[in-house]
Amino acid sequence: MKEQLKELVAQIDQIKEEKSKVSKILDDLKKEERKVEYQIHSLLETAGVDEVKVDDVRIGRKEITYFNIEDWDKFIKWCRRRSIFPIQKRPQTAYLREYLEQHNKLPDGIGTYVKENISIRRV
Repeated sequence: MKEQLKELVAQIDQIKEEKSKVSKILDDLKKEERKVEYQIHSLLETAGVDEVKVDDVRIGRKEITYFNIEDWDKFIKWCRRRSIFPIQKRPQTAYLREYLEQHNKLPDGIGTYVKENISIRRV
């Protein structure tokens, strides 16, 4: 039994080592992908367009606004004044988008950040 367990532990160690190598390769590929996406974004921005079709590929850029809690105490006070009780430590995007649209301002303690996405679709 000991020998069998030693062999199985050695297999697990080998698997973990392989996973680590693959993870590093994946991280490197993601970095390279971000660099290429940045180049695409720059080209589209320079051309003044958000979307373009090249042969059978549609390339587009889109800004997505995300909400984050910058001051938890202010946000909780704002929620209590309105009898809203958040059950997560992140704000509900749909509610905040609707609130922003209706009131043209964000709730106390909430901030935003914008992330640009590049989409590539075969048509």
